[in-house]
Amino acid sequence: MPPGTASSTGPSGSPPSSLDAADSTASSATLRWEHVELKEQEWFAARLPKIAETSGNPRRKLIVALADDHPELHTAYRSALRRADGERASLAHSGRYPLTGRGRINTYPAFAEHDRDLLACGGRLGVSLPTGVATDATTQHYFRDLVTSRSLVSLYDFENRDRILEAVDSRVKFCLLTLTGRDSPADAATFAFCARRPGDPRRPGFTFTLTPRRSPSSTPQHRHLPRLPHPPRRRDHPRRPTDATPSSSARTTPTAPRGACPSCG
Repeated sequence: MPPGTASSTGPSGSPPSSLDAADSTASSATLRWEHVELKEQEWFAARLPKIAETSGNPRRKLIVALADDHPELHTAYRSALRRADGERASLAHSGRYPLTGRGRINTYPAFAEHDRDLLACGGRLGVSLPTGVATDATTQHYFRDLVTSRSLVSLYDFENRDRILEAVDSRVKFCLLTLTGRDSPADAATFAFCARRPGDPRRPGFTFTLTPRRSPSSTPQHRHLPRLPHPPRRRDHPRRPTDATPSSSARTTPTAPRGACPSCG
C-alpha cells in the first residue's frame, strides 16, 4: 500500500491491518505529495531552464518577457498558474475540506479528509500518509477531530532509514493511520513512533495507548500530536549520543509541544 492509498471495509468485512499494510508498503511505489501551488522553478526547468536558474525580480522580468519572446509558453504558464489557483480555491472554499483546506494547503491532508468522508458508519479505513497528518500545525483541526470524535484507532509512525520505501529519501517519515466509522467509536487509540521496520510495532513495549481524554490533542493548547519519547530500541539500533538520557517518567509522558520524537532527527 503506497503512501496515499487507502483500504476500507464495511460492517461485515475484516478491518485492515496496519502492520500488514507496512509489509506491502515496503515494495510499493510512492505518490509524491505537493503543496497546491505552482512551483515556478520546477515548471520552467523542463521548458526554459534559464528562467528556472534565476529567482526574484530577474525571474519575474523573464516571465513577463515571455508574452513577446515565447507567446505559446507564456500562455501555457498562465494556464498552469490559473489551474493551481483554482485547485487551491476549491480546496479552501468549496466546503468539502473544512478541516484541512486551510493555510498553505497540501494534498495529503485533503486526501485524508476525503477518505474519512467515504468511510461507512460501521467500517474501518487504513491509509498510509506522511506523519505530518498528526504533527503539523496545519493539520491540527483534522487530527483533533479524529481524537475527540473517537475515530482514531491507531497511528504507527515509521522512519525510512532502513529504506522501507526504497524510492523515497531516508529522512522521510510516514505513518499508517487506521480510522473507524462513527457507529463503532474507539475507546482508545494505539500509537507507535520511530519504527524502522514493519515488525517494530509488534515488539513488546513499543506501542502505547491513549484515551481521548488523555490525548494532548484534545486540549486547546495541543491540537496536534506533541513530541513523544522514543520507544525501546533493538540491540541492532545503536543509540545516537545525546547530552542527557530521558528519565523513566519522560518515556511515558508527552512533554514537548510538537514533532514525532526527539531521536528521529
